[in-house]
Amino acid sequence: MFFVFSKILAFLLAPMLHSLFCLLASGLFLLIKAKFLARLCLILAGALPLLYSWTFFGEQLVRPLENYADIPTREVLDRAAGVIVLGGYTGNGMISADRQEPQISGAGERFIKAVELARLYPKKQVWFSGFSSQLTPTGWSEAENTTYLLGQLGLPVSRFSFEARSRNTFQNAVFMFNELRPSAEQDWVLLTSASHMKRALASFKAAGWTSLVPYPVDFQTTSTPHWGRFSPGEGFSMVQTGLHEHVGYLAYWLSGRI
Repeated sequence: MFFVFSKILAFLLAPMLHSLFCLLASGLFLLIKAKFLARLCLILAGALPLLYSWTFFGEQLVRPLENYADIPTREVLDRAAGVIVLGGYTGNGMISADRQEPQISGAGERFIKAVELARLYPKKQVWFSGFSSQLTPTGWSEAENTTYLLGQLGLPVSRFSFEARSRNTFQNAVFMFNELRPSAEQDWVLLTSASHMKRALASFKAAGWTSLVPYPVDFQTTSTPHWGRFSPGEGFSMVQTGLHEHVGYLAYWLSGRI
């Protein structure tokens, strides 16, 4: 039930809908003769697309998330028992199955960094965690997409391990803990997008993990503020990412998952 609710909430948070909500609110306020509020909502309906198109605004939402954890040093990585890569880096499973070609999403750096670490540390375990984050998954799963990608790169699939049941971050944490039963002395590298790291770490700690090494990738912002630029596609994307993660963290906290 929580998974379905989270998908509905994610849809409602989409920045493209915010102006529509303001227009609907403006109409409702007109019906009850609240003209000032109706005008205010009408102004917001026009202003929000311009505000979201300015990347400076979206960066203020995403930057604190991306600065939450630093990239680990080589010495820290050397001590780790293995690497856990969170899913979300593959594209549409239905297209992959239809075209017989694996898809990579905007979070593809998770997969790229995982392959880099697997080559750097050939004796360390590398786990890919995730089935599908789609509400009604069809076609190839995350694991199937990953298997094809590894094959195309000439890497033996047997070198890697897969947890292919989880649908969200909370399940990533619980299912991987049950798979590995890590001891307190074992450091495990947690590899995911920088904006997702805060919620991921909180979920893993709540599931019983005591020694994690965060490895953030897929950065969308600089480490320090700047004035940004006018770019509707990039700006809207950052606003959506920021809202998704901030509200997602709050929802996990309210539901007792972290």
